[in-house]
Parts: sequence; C-alpha cells; structure tokens
Amino acid sequence: MTHAGQAAACAAGESCITCSDQGVVLHVLHVMADGIGRCADEGGRVEEIDLTLIDGVAEGDIVLAHAGVALVRIRREQVRS
Repeated sequence: MTHAGQAAACAAGESCITCSDQGVVLHVLHVMADGIGRCADEGGRVEEIDLTLIDGVAEGDIVLAHAGVALVRIRREQVRS
C-alpha cells in the first residue's frame, strides 16, 4: 500500500528511503490509453513507465519515477542540472 507521504519522501531526497534506489527524472513523450507512458531521461533513453498513480499526466510533463512507476509530477525548476 502506498501512502501520500511516501511519494513525497522519495521526491525530497537523493534516493528512496525504502530501498535506497534513486528516482529518475523523465520527460513524458506519449501517454497511452492504458496509463503507460513512453518517457525519456536526460540522456535520451526511452522507456515505458506506469503513469497511473498520477492524475492527468500529459505529453510534455516531467515526472520522478522509481522502479518503472511515476511517483510525482515535478516542475522544470525542480530538475537539477
């Protein structure tokens, strides 16, 4: 079971407090009807990510993903260079 505070905890730090794995910043390229999205990382690598935990994700959004699941939508100014 996921609690609202868990996503915030993963988004706030450098890594997930549960498994110590890092979240990945991804740009949403395409959202499919089943809630899966084609997303690209900063290096241009494209992968499919489950977007169903976030309401209203659209092409052009930026998300923080962990273990193939988008946890939170983030603003451009939150992305570290």
